[in-house]
Amino acid sequence: MNSTMNEQNIKLSVLDFVHVYKHSNPMESLNNTTEVVKLADQLGYTRYWFTEDHNTTSQISTSPDLLSLHAASQSRHIRVGSGGIMLPNHSPLKVVENFTDSHLLHIWPRNWQYRYYAHIVKTLFHRRT
Repeated sequence: MNSTMNEQNIKLSVLDFVHVYKHSNPMESLNNTTEVVKLADQLGYTRYWFTEDHNTTSQISTSPDLLSLHAASQSRHIRVGSGGIMLPNHSPLKVVENFTDSHLLHIWPRNWQYRYYAHIVKTLFHRRT
């Protein structure tokens, strides 16, 4: 292995769909996620991401903003946020309001809608800092 690779810090993250496994229930899944958040925080992971998904009984990640706030309340160092928000399903202002107060939102523009949301987020971040 190259010596420069040994000297580099690799930043690790978790992407959590908050699965509800067979013979389990949503509360148990939330408790499991809470334990994983705490462990990732203790192990020095950089970020913890939640997804947004709907119309499924195998996941409870319908509100990444609420899951992010819960995770942030259970950790000390790890940054939490959403690894995916279904932007067309939400008001742009509501998405920004849900995430900017805690600086939790990270958006990667893929088309004009995403660039529009990213512009709003950047504008509000600059106003609040």
